[in-house]
Amino acid sequence: MDARARVAEILTVVDGAHRLRQQLVRRTVELTGLTPDQAVILCHIEKAGGEATVSKIAAGLHRASNTVTGRIDGLERHGLVSRRHDDSGDRRRVWVRITSEGMERIRSYWSAADALIDTLVADPEERAQLARMAEALSNIKPHGY
Repeated sequence: MDARARVAEILTVVDGAHRLRQQLVRRTVELTGLTPDQAVILCHIEKAGGEATVSKIAAGLHRASNTVTGRIDGLERHGLVSRRHDDSGDRRRVWVRITSEGMERIRSYWSAADALIDTLVADPEERAQLARMAEALSNIKPHGY
């Protein structure tokens, strides 16, 4: 495959993934009230055992700490996470814990998103291809991280 065809194919696939993401975002926000950013943060905290530092969350998401802090502010206002300062007395180190309401909402989000993917991508082989593509894309690190 020549460079022009390869680039065209990649752009077509990325465009399709973007359209799928837009549909998923719109429907999951309608169903659960969680944005993708909020869901990813809650998922990261859940995977870390229910509690993680802001800096670990930011590093895991390849985002700046102040960006993640702003998202956590919103999650805290909705009662989905709580914060505490580090026991060592270092006031800069803040731990974020997912609440029971946060756990319920993230489970609802993943369930809704999974059902929507099954609806939007009916063919099991296409869903498997989508999962492989998602894994490959998740390994791409943004510049500067």
